[in-house]
Amino acid sequence: MIKKITENIYKLSFSSFGSNIYLLKKEKILIDTSSKENRAELLDDLGKLDVKPDDIKKVLLTHGHWDHIGNVEIFPKAKIYASTQEIKHFGLKKTLPLSSLKIKAIEIIETPGHTRGSVAYYLPNEKILFSGDTIFDTQGMIGRTDFPESAPEKMNASVKKLVDIVKKGALLCPGH
Repeated sequence: MIKKITENIYKLSFSSFGSNIYLLKKEKILIDTSSKENRAELLDDLGKLDVKPDDIKKVLLTHGHWDHIGNVEIFPKAKIYASTQEIKHFGLKKTLPLSSLKIKAIEIIETPGHTRGSVAYYLPNEKILFSGDTIFDTQGMIGRTDFPESAPEKMNASVKKLVDIVKKGALLCPGH
C-alpha cells in the first residue's frame, strides 16, 4: 500500500510482515527495504510511482534485521548505508558506514536499544522523523530489546531523543 506523506515522500507498507519503506522520490533514496516476502509488492508499488530499482541511488538502513534489509540486492546501482555497528554485527556486505553519507538535509540520530547500532533519520527542513524500530507509533509502542544484539539499557534514552523531536512538531514515520 502506498501512502503519500508529502509531495516527495511516500510510505510503502505491505500485506505480509516486514518493515515500512519510505521513498524520497526526488532524491531516489529509500529508507529500509522490508522483507524478501514483500519483494513482488515492493516492485509493484515502485512501478506505480514510476520508479525502477535501477533508479534508486541510496538505501539508508535503520538497522540490520531481516525485515528491514531483505531486498537490498534488488537495487544494484544504489549505495547502501548503515551504522558501523550494524555492518559488523550483521555482516552487511557492500554496505557503507553512515559516516561516509554526505547529505546535509538528513540528520542521522544514533538510537541504540532495539539493536546496538540502530539509527533514525530526521529531515529538519521538512520536520519528518524516520524512527526505524525505536518507536513504532504514537501510542507508545517501542521496539523489542530482548535480542542478543539489543542494548536494553540504552533504549529509554534513545526513545527520549526521538520523542523530544516529535514534541517539537515532527511527523513520526515508524518502521512498523
